[in-house]
Amino acid sequence: MNVRGEIMNKNNDVYIDPEIGEKLKKLRNDNGKSMRQVGEELGINYTYISKIEKGYIPSMKLLKDLCNIYNVEIKDLFGDSKPVPKELQDIGVEWISFAKDMKDQELTPEKIKEYIEIVERFKNISK
Repeated sequence: MNVRGEIMNKNNDVYIDPEIGEKLKKLRNDNGKSMRQVGEELGINYTYISKIEKGYIPSMKLLKDLCNIYNVEIKDLFGDSKPVPKELQDIGVEWISFAKDMKDQELTPEKIKEYIEIVERFKNISK
């Protein structure tokens, strides 16, 4: 450890935040990519990806590039925020808000499906 409280290895590489490295490793694995694949996408040696995942903090540009590859925002790496899963990103805020409103009104998915069936029956009657 140096005077600033940073952990250093024998090569004097600074390992500032292993938690961020662990989050990046999880994101890489969740995206089904190897360190070599990510390194190739970024045009860097895959061994540097290993260093980053062990807690070495890269440049801000490289951190942003990693976040772009993993489809997360840089803020998701810090604190307790969790990245929004791709499935929810595709659904959109409007539908997520609608689902929350339905839950707040104690409407279950089964009940909503039942209402849809009733409306469909009425539509068929009026044809």
